[in-house]
Amino acid sequence: MKRSPTTVYTYAETRIYEFKNAYFVIEECQQGQILNPAHGSQQLASDYAALSAALRTDCSAREMGAAVAKALADYDSRAHPYGEYNLKARNKAISNWVGARGIMDLEKNSRQVQLIQDLLKNSLTIFPYDNCIAQPWYGPMEDCAITLPGTASCTDIGEAVCQAFTLCTYHPERTENRGQRSSSLPA
Repeated sequence: MKRSPTTVYTYAETRIYEFKNAYFVIEECQQGQILNPAHGSQQLASDYAALSAALRTDCSAREMGAAVAKALADYDSRAHPYGEYNLKARNKAISNWVGARGIMDLEKNSRQVQLIQDLLKNSLTIFPYDNCIAQPWYGPMEDCAITLPGTASCTDIGEAVCQAFTLCTYHPERTENRGQRSSSLPA
């Protein structure tokens, strides 16, 4: 159940980190622990709410797709567990969910994929992230985005996530598992 009875939801999103030979699917929510009806019906920006699933890198495409589908279905079902402007608490929560020493350790030693479910167009867009290789920042590679219909199966979603991870880059100063890449998910 969504937290806000006044919001007109137009999208849901989730992120997946590949870190220390595991995938971490993050559930997201609208920013703010208390949603003020004075904001109106417009959906607010997203923030991390909870760890939705932790999967081994050899999980099946169906398992990955099911974990992603659950995280998208749970979008904005709970508030994030830190203050809206408390970056230290936010970074600590994220690091604890994935077992990183800190947010910088996570960003330097992981790959990331973002999924956005467009509820109006009934589609999913999957963005692989570049980690300071093509550009000097950590961000989505929009030209490499993968689009699926909203009716895609869990296996199709998992296979697309796997494909997106093959396009992601590691930070050039990566310290963990140097030179290793996660195994591809079997179909």
